[in-house]
Amino acid sequence: MKLSVHRKRKIPIIIAAVVGIIIVGFITWLIISLATQKAELELTQTYQLPEFVSLDKLDEIDGETAVAIDGEVAFDHDNTVASTSEEGEVTSWPTASTAKMILGLAIMESKPFNAGEPGETITITQEMYDRYGWYLNNNGSVTQVAVGEEISEYDALAAVFLASANNMADALAIWAFDSLENYQSYATTMLKNWNINNTVIGIDASGFDASTTSTPA
Repeated sequence: MKLSVHRKRKIPIIIAAVVGIIIVGFITWLIISLATQKAELELTQTYQLPEFVSLDKLDEIDGETAVAIDGEVAFDHDNTVASTSEEGEVTSWPTASTAKMILGLAIMESKPFNAGEPGETITITQEMYDRYGWYLNNNGSVTQVAVGEEISEYDALAAVFLASANNMADALAIWAFDSLENYQSYATTMLKNWNINNTVIGIDASGFDASTTSTPA
């Protein structure tokens, strides 16, 4: 009889423990969901800027930010990217990773493939691996590679545009044009053919080096 009473007393305790676990789990889930929702909302913000914007004000805008006013002035979140004066005088500034867009156009012009296809196969060479090591040591965005590794043209482009992999941008240029110098020549001619005359292709294909420059136009 005592054993039976003891078991009956255990049942409410077990039920209470289960209910407590469920409540704690729900509260934890709710907190995580709200925090995640807030983070997602903060990823993209639109700001109404005054007619005249000083560079000091741009420090108040967090994240990767670009601002254009009447197509005449463009800023990134740190410095002026490019600008034109009131007299129409052109000032060029480094493009940063916008250079990767030029690379993508050059690759698809010289080594095209259709949607849904992997494109050609790229074998990572020692030179490509050395570029990976250089960017890694200089705090550049990279995708890890190994000598002899094979990667499809599609995946290489995905690494360039989704991961902003500087080393993969250079690897694509070396693969498609045999050298960064040849890529520089090809991309320069390509842009001239499109009447894009104020863009200078620099010494890399990634835009990490400040030698690739352009203007708002």
